[in-house]
Amino acid sequence: MSHLSDFEEIRRLGRGQHGEVFLVRRHADQGCYCLKKIFLNEVTEKEQAAAINEVTLLSHLESPYVIRYYDSFLENDTLHIIMEYAPHGTLSDLIDDQKSKSQNFSEVEIWRFFLQLCLGLQ
Repeated sequence: MSHLSDFEEIRRLGRGQHGEVFLVRRHADQGCYCLKKIFLNEVTEKEQAAAINEVTLLSHLESPYVIRYYDSFLENDTLHIIMEYAPHGTLSDLIDDQKSKSQNFSEVEIWRFFLQLCLGLQ
């Protein structure tokens, strides 16, 4: 099981209502990962259950089309989730980028995304 001291924070990738996401480097292998922190003392019991459910779901998914889950641990009233780092961002980032440029995806691109989403859920 991992500990926060196993990682070095490189930079913050994002912030949500009850947590933050960081790009981190693991000391053991010098690999880059995504570390999602959920501050459990700031969420309701229902939201805590949803966070635990997220970890359970991620831990059972194995697909090249879904961000890979590596580990999770509790430390200092914070749930830490270690996941694959996607240097090119998420599908949501890609959509936002297209919107900001007032551009649309081609039909081929949309079908490719759709296929990857379906394969990820398989």
